Amino acid sequence: MKRRGRDVKLLMRGGREPHGADVVNHAEHQGLVVRHVKSPGDVASLASLLRESREADVINLTSFLSDSMVIAIYSACDAVLANSGHEPFGLVGLEVMGAGGIPVTGSTGEDYADSYRNAVVLETDDPLEIVTELSVLKERPKLVAEMRKRGRATARDYLWDRVIDELMLRIEFAAARQAVALPATPPPPPRPPVRRQARKPDAAIIDVNP
Repeated sequence: MKRRGRDVKLLMRGGREPHGADVVNHAEHQGLVVRHVKSPGDVASLASLLRESREADVINLTSFLSDSMVIAIYSACDAVLANSGHEPFGLVGLEVMGAGGIPVTGSTGEDYADSYRNAVVLETDDPLEIVTELSVLKERPKLVAEMRKRGRATARDYLWDRVIDELMLRIEFAAARQAVALPATPPPPPRPPVRRQARKPDAAIIDVNP
């Protein structure tokens, strides 16, 4: 995207695995300027960091990032990379959607991701694909607003209470198929009777009109 003349800033928080150093070295060899800084503690500090990093193409956050800051970054970015070439990144994409962001996923089993409705779904490892997809988003702000709205709705469909209810239905099916009798849920114990005591009113309304 930089070669196409776009001013792009990549904000990343990687792990401590050796592969992280390989990624940074590859970025530098591609001509990108990488700045390593500690993670900001609040939104104001993040804004200052971005202003001070105008010359950097990649900002690598090297320390812990609080949950509140993660949510703020998810919602403010044009898109959030949550893709893998080997396994689905289920929770990350849903967290991005819940924060109002747009996740970029791979075609590795993220059933909740629907391209151009709530996410950007990559089908190849060709970098030209993601460049094209992100360029389309920048040119169509109304589409982006709809994708963010649908993403929030998708995240609500995957709350733990709903997921557990669906899982229990699948467990019942699996048990019936294998002729396994599930223990019956005992009824709740009866509640003891509550003795109500008369209490004085906190206030009284007196009609003083004849």
